[in-house]
Amino acid sequence: MPDLVQGKAPLEFDVGGGNMIKGFDAAVRGMVVGESKTVTLAPAEAYGEFDDSKMQEVDVSRLPEGCEVGTPLQAGQQRVVVVKIEEGVATLDANHELAGKTLTFEILVSAITDPPEPFRMPEMLLTQNPYDYPRQRLPRYPRDLLEGVEFPLESIFTPGQQAAMFSREDESDDGDFYTQPRFLTHIDDEAIAALTAHYSRVLPPTPAGGNDIGHLDVCSSWVSFLPTDYSPRTCVGLGMNDAELAANEQLSSYDVHDLNVNPVLPYDDEAFDVITNVVSVDYLAKPLELFEEMERVLKPGGLAIMSFSNRMFWTKAIKLWTESNEYQRVLVCSGYFRYTRGFGDLEAFEITLPNGDNPMFVVQARKTGGELPDSKL
Repeated sequence: MPDLVQGKAPLEFDVGGGNMIKGFDAAVRGMVVGESKTVTLAPAEAYGEFDDSKMQEVDVSRLPEGCEVGTPLQAGQQRVVVVKIEEGVATLDANHELAGKTLTFEILVSAITDPPEPFRMPEMLLTQNPYDYPRQRLPRYPRDLLEGVEFPLESIFTPGQQAAMFSREDESDDGDFYTQPRFLTHIDDEAIAALTAHYSRVLPPTPAGGNDIGHLDVCSSWVSFLPTDYSPRTCVGLGMNDAELAANEQLSSYDVHDLNVNPVLPYDDEAFDVITNVVSVDYLAKPLELFEEMERVLKPGGLAIMSFSNRMFWTKAIKLWTESNEYQRVLVCSGYFRYTRGFGDLEAFEITLPNGDNPMFVVQARKTGGELPDSKL
């Protein structure tokens, strides 16, 4: 077997799965383990012809500080590259970097595995759904959306289905996706107000000079939406972009960490009283491992609050989330807690304000074995 290029691991993909360029996908069909071949692909079989219409000129004032020729940027869900800056005008290229190029591949098949099971919606999500959302609004706070819901004893996240459930349309490196900071709130003002109000109801008091509350904000960004009168002793942010985390004035410290690569939290056992996650639970590709980690780093009685809306970067959300309706997503998130040993007092609410257009939900649970200090719950 020839040496791997630059020491990289073999490329793994599903033949016919649609995640490879069509010429490469066609070239490996029918090959057997140990077989090798060289194929040359024209642009039409690879990344397409270069498209002049994907070039755009913008005023340099619209670019983030420090941009120069060659800088990649994220424009919505589209990746662009600065290819020219001249007389105050920047030219952006949205073509793939290999567009218009003829590519040659040397292919060696090192292994063929059985295809993964196709995605199937867990039966519990289909049968335990009394709400016809969005035609019927869900009952709002303070009614618990889990009233009368019975979770099966066996996990709805069956091992054979997890690969399909937690897969995403875009499986490219999340580090590349989050390279550029996004100083966006992702939810509207009414949803932000609803979340902050919920935090005010459930977070423990933090009297000045007299509290020992440790707070962890998972998948954190440049804002955490915590109440202005909430001042824990420590508030640690864990996120993907250094610039965003550095701009968050509610954090006392932060760590850049990709949970989809390594779901192990870099903190000691029982280090925190509260864990929050704002509109990011849908992106977790290893949610069961992360929830075990959250239980580990919470103190007994500690509170974990997951919040989410119906807004997301669709290609980066897991398939189980994108295929579910709003209430089913409540059950999915609740299931993460339900099937993680050590969590109890599970509750779920729609907290959308009466004038809110952006539905807002929270699912929360507490680590068993204790009570939050001075908890308002």
